[in-house]
Amino acid sequence: MRCPRCNSYIKSSDNFCPKCGWKIMHPRKYKRSKPMKRTMAVLFASLGLFVAGWLMAIGIPEVGIVFVIIGGIGLVASCATYLVLEYKHEARMNDPRYYETTFLPQEPVVLRPHDRFVYPLLLRELPSEYDKVLSAGSDEFLVEVCYKGNMVMQFINVPDINKGETENIGIFFYPYLYKDEDLLGRFATNYYIHHFDHNIRSDEGTAAYFGSNLNKAMQVASYILMTVYYIPTDENLTIRVNAM
Repeated sequence: MRCPRCNSYIKSSDNFCPKCGWKIMHPRKYKRSKPMKRTMAVLFASLGLFVAGWLMAIGIPEVGIVFVIIGGIGLVASCATYLVLEYKHEARMNDPRYYETTFLPQEPVVLRPHDRFVYPLLLRELPSEYDKVLSAGSDEFLVEVCYKGNMVMQFINVPDINKGETENIGIFFYPYLYKDEDLLGRFATNYYIHHFDHNIRSDEGTAAYFGSNLNKAMQVASYILMTVYYIPTDENLTIRVNAM
């Protein structure tokens, strides 16, 4: 690709032009949400059942027609569900609040990893909200933690159904949105960086997973919000629950 300012060649991974220093704005990659991926799996399974039913109907009509009906119902239901989920996902991804960053404090806050500090709001609200989800037999759990009205990180349950999981609490941070080299440096050298699975410069964010240990997830998230983002311990954070 070429730099829009000086027309120099730049790599697709470059964030700045090596010649003129122009900031490269990469297009947002489309990424399906976990519910959308699960619904697609149901859709394809229903399609397979529907096709198999038609083929079976040639030799065993009474069995084939049952498969066709079940597969057809699954196809209609999953298609409708996917369209609704896609609409919600796009609305959320196009919400300017999703990409807005807020002014972060510049005064360092000291916290040791073994202090096990959790912001009061998270400790008070998250366990009860998560219990509601589990009690309802669901895994739809998405909480955005906001500082001064803008999202600074997320909690989400992302179990791997293929492994038989029902819980896998993940925390997501988007440090690159801040375009702050000092913040990126603090993130890259923080005590818990070994838990995270993506490059912190990725616009898709970086995540860490803690199975069913919500308390550990809250501790790690609090540690990063305090020592990387410099958000004070007594800050009045807000949360948006199931912000789909």
